[in-house]
Amino acid sequence: MSFLDTVPAAIESVDHVGPWERFRVSDPRQCLAALRKACHGDTPVTLGAAGGPGVSASLWSVNEAARKVHFSVNGTTRDAAAVVSLSEVWAALYAGDVKLQFALRGLSLGHLHGGLRSATSTARSLSAELPNHLYALHRRKAVRVRRASAGPPLMRLAHPSAPDQFMSLVVLDLSVTGCAVRKPAGLLPLLPGQDVCGVEIELDPQTFLVTDMMVQHVTLASNDPAGDAIVGCRWHDMPRSAQETLAAWIAGGRRHRDLMSIDFD
Repeated sequence: MSFLDTVPAAIESVDHVGPWERFRVSDPRQCLAALRKACHGDTPVTLGAAGGPGVSASLWSVNEAARKVHFSVNGTTRDAAAVVSLSEVWAALYAGDVKLQFALRGLSLGHLHGGLRSATSTARSLSAELPNHLYALHRRKAVRVRRASAGPPLMRLAHPSAPDQFMSLVVLDLSVTGCAVRKPAGLLPLLPGQDVCGVEIELDPQTFLVTDMMVQHVTLASNDPAGDAIVGCRWHDMPRSAQETLAAWIAGGRRHRDLMSIDFD
């Protein structure tokens, strides 16, 4: 569940229901209000496949009577046609601190100013059915949780520079894209760019997963005279079963105060 930049996330390909359902907005009035706000604000939109090709655009018309939305594409006819040919197309945009994403059905290519243009021309339009639901996702790269009721999750690993030395670290927070752990000052340092293989994550006494990861950044813990470090890590090559386990655990452990409240009015 990675939300870097304004690009579509692979919602349905990850899980058709599961943790994504809590982000689903199905109230027609809320959906329509969100789309109209994006339209009036000339908000940049990315149209395309999750993790695949796409084009930048703007939402220039929301026609409730005809049940249509229209986009002005900032690209060539060839770019727009490539999006239309995709089997699954998403629209993704930011509304303040919330990322909105919705599937585009019945997509068709049109012309803003009429007439035929060359394959390198601009000012093309794309039309689609008015979505009956959308997903509202926090601007942060991924939903992160902290579960203190059963104790914090733990990370166990062999240090990449000294495989015979094992480390057990407290996980401060985690998401489906990565985690942050506390590394005591007395342990061997973890450095940005290091790949760590075979990391075991104990989410709770009954839930474990194993994956590889890369160290992204290391900072000193604030207000900590002991000199502990906070290490940010990003998963890679995580098995599908581990992805599903982690997503389900996160979905089940979010606290009420972590739930988003979005004003669509």
